[in-house]
Amino acid sequence: MEARCAVPASGCRRTSRIGADDPVIPLPQYPTLGSIARHLDEPPHRIRYIIDSRKIAPAGKAGNARVFTQADVDLIRAELAQMDEQREASHD
Repeated sequence: MEARCAVPASGCRRTSRIGADDPVIPLPQYPTLGSIARHLDEPPHRIRYIIDSRKIAPAGKAGNARVFTQADVDLIRAELAQMDEQREASHD
C-alpha cells in the first residue's frame, strides 16, 4: 500500500523555515520540539540546546515525542532572546 500525504502534493514539501508571507500556524495545545522550532522560526538544534541546557522538563510524551506547555514555549522564547542579546554584545 502506498503512503499518502494528508495535504495536496504541493503542500508535502518541507522547508527549513517559515517565510514571512506564510500564514501564522498556531501551536498545538502541547507542542513538540519541532513545532516549537517552526513557530519561533528557529532551527530545531537551538530549541534542543535551550531545553537541554536549561533543564526544561517536558509536560509529557506523545508516543516518542516530548511535548511542552505554552509556559515552556514562552521560557524558550525568552532564553533565545537572551542568548541573541549576549551574542550581539560579545561581538560589539
